[in-house]
Amino acid sequence: MAGGLDDGQAFATERWFLRQGVPALVRGRHSAFGRMLPFTVAVGVYMLVIDLMWAVLLPGVDADAPPPGTEARSLVSTLVALAVTVAAAVAVIRLRRSREVLRGGRAGLVAVGAALLLTLVVGVPVEGLGAGLVTLGETAGLLLLGYLLVVSGLGALLGWAVRRAVLRFGAMLSVATRAVPLLLILVAFLFINAEAWQMSAELSRPRLWGVVWFLGAVTLLFFAARLPRELTRLAVEFDVEHLVAACAGTPLAPHAARLVPADLGRRRPLRRAERVNLVALLVVAQGLQVLTLAITVFVVFLVFGSIAISPAVIEAWIGRPPTEGMLFGNPIGLPDELIQVSIVIAALSGLYFAIYTITDADYRAEFLDGLLREIERILLVRECYLLEPVGGPEPPGRA
Repeated sequence: MAGGLDDGQAFATERWFLRQGVPALVRGRHSAFGRMLPFTVAVGVYMLVIDLMWAVLLPGVDADAPPPGTEARSLVSTLVALAVTVAAAVAVIRLRRSREVLRGGRAGLVAVGAALLLTLVVGVPVEGLGAGLVTLGETAGLLLLGYLLVVSGLGALLGWAVRRAVLRFGAMLSVATRAVPLLLILVAFLFINAEAWQMSAELSRPRLWGVVWFLGAVTLLFFAARLPRELTRLAVEFDVEHLVAACAGTPLAPHAARLVPADLGRRRPLRRAERVNLVALLVVAQGLQVLTLAITVFVVFLVFGSIAISPAVIEAWIGRPPTEGMLFGNPIGLPDELIQVSIVIAALSGLYFAIYTITDADYRAEFLDGLLREIERILLVRECYLLEPVGGPEPPGRA
């Protein structure tokens, strides 16, 4: 059916796949420049508006080193630029649904050129030649980053992750808090162990984050080794009834409703890029849950430590008075050693939790099975997307 969709139907279907975090399932009807048009407009509008606001509210002031007393006007300039940028991006997103001309690569390339030209034309008079050229380079760098995110599919995957984190934050936090009591029992002995405090206290902050990144990498490697097996175990029912149910609420619903068994033919195997995309979807979803759990454990141990562990005990454990913790250069009233040991324990808890959610049957039902059902639906919608009428041509891009 991918070959039989008109441009509007293909565009709506592609947007649905992108919102599900599976850009690899899109068969390339629209160019990367066209797909990044809202981002291009957002970058160009922000650079334009911030320069204009700076020229009006802070004429002659260096944006990189504003003098004291200009903080309020600088904040107003930034907030106005952000508001206009969001409004412009939303307007472009809505216009693209009805204006076919805004979906193609030509519109995207024109927008890229306009963003760079406006940054140069407005930035040089406002900031001077040197600063204006630096701003032009920043704009070009942001646009290149946006292009790479679209081409690689990371942009759609990250957007899906952010939406999932926002929409399902309550559910993820609820599950994480239910797991915290068990984890507290397992790792509490580390928290009241002098050696753990000594090790954490002697770590510089860069080395501490190195430990966290190392444990995070181990977690990702575990996911990458185990989660592909879950895809091979999916038993997707490929028949008209299941296709119609899966496509309900998607742009393909009208097409699925007209299917007959003779239209189905044989299933289309996943391409390598599609399989990698689906595994990445599983990894990101599980990673969000692990991150929520780790942050929850970190906060719990901060609170528990501030109540139960006195500065005298910390001094006895580490052999010196505790250091006051700082946040963005400001004291926060908690020992830095408490913050460091809480970070280490939270990272270890995240690794344990990641392994447990995959290997334990109860946690699999809680965390993984629902996500696998979402992927089953995505795979059925993909089959409907690729269907051709009986005797029609092969789907484009088929492996």
